[in-house]
Amino acid sequence: MEAEVRRAFLALWPPAALASTLLERCAGLAGRPVPAQDLHLTLAYLGDLDDAGRDAVSRIAARLVLPALDLQPDRLAWWPHNRILWAGLKAWPEPLARFHSELLRSLMAAGFSLEKRPFVPHLTLLKQAARPSGDGTFSAREVAGLPLWPLDSFCLAASLPAGERLAGRYTILERWPAVQ
Repeated sequence: MEAEVRRAFLALWPPAALASTLLERCAGLAGRPVPAQDLHLTLAYLGDLDDAGRDAVSRIAARLVLPALDLQPDRLAWWPHNRILWAGLKAWPEPLARFHSELLRSLMAAGFSLEKRPFVPHLTLLKQAARPSGDGTFSAREVAGLPLWPLDSFCLAASLPAGERLAGRYTILERWPAVQ
């Protein structure tokens, strides 16, 4: 690994079947789709990370226990301020909320500077998305029948330099398994 990694973050990566299905549901909507292999749910944005920072993140992540559970995305929404169409969960499961709180607490205790905005767990589907028709909300049928998302791991990922992007924008640097 190089001494610096641009835009490092900790994330959950959905299975390919869910990513594909979500993007298929957006096929008729105006906007720039995120490639299926790049869909992820950011847990914590870390910014540029040197080797010492990566080691610190690795030690923190290795101590945490991601609960192995199934997620069921049940919400599509549009943010007008940044024109993003996204998928998420109406209710973030309590075991996952505890994991996320412990992750953030551990990162802050180690000196990482984290975002101050409220956490909204989501998968960005379309960028530069036009406002959906009507009042901008989606019907239950548009999210019905989405594949389950069995959480099997969380990972440290980073943006690839433009010249290295063959299969996607991001690369997974390290992964930690979920625990039953």
